[in-house]
Amino acid sequence: VCGLKELVDDTVGRVVDGDDAQAVADALLAEWPREMRAAARERAQKYSVAAMMEGLDGIYEELVQA
Repeated sequence: VCGLKELVDDTVGRVVDGDDAQAVADALLAEWPREMRAAARERAQKYSVAAMMEGLDGIYEELVQA
């Protein structure tokens, strides 16, 4: 997925070569440590639809006030 390497690092997940079936299978079957699961949820909230809409709303408000 384009942009994935910019969002995912070893604190929130694992990026593997999608053409390497074994690497994909291993990544899917790996158990994530509790800290990684929490960090992944926190990072996902920053890129949620709600967060993006809030950011866009802020940009529009700035433009209207200018």
